[in-house]
Amino acid sequence: KTELLAAAEARAKAIQAEGDAEAAKYYKMLEADPEFAMFLREIDAAKETLKERTTIILREGSWLESLLKEMPNIEPRDPNESKE
Repeated sequence: KTELLAAAEARAKAIQAEGDAEAAKYYKMLEADPEFAMFLREIDAAKETLKERTTIILREGSWLESLLKEMPNIEPRDPNESKE
């Protein structure tokens, strides 16, 4: 029982560390370019939603409908641009 509990706690810590690392990646992107970071989050959400054979009904104007219809016009930021 003690070994099982220790293994479960170790796995939980590993999962937490993975989540923290993933969150840190998004926080860094969000800080560097908020608009692009939000676009990437929408792409991730769409991939998760559509990963199986899924039938969806979209409301006109929803973020997913807009994403599927057209790519947003997101210009890359100049890395030398100062943050204000």
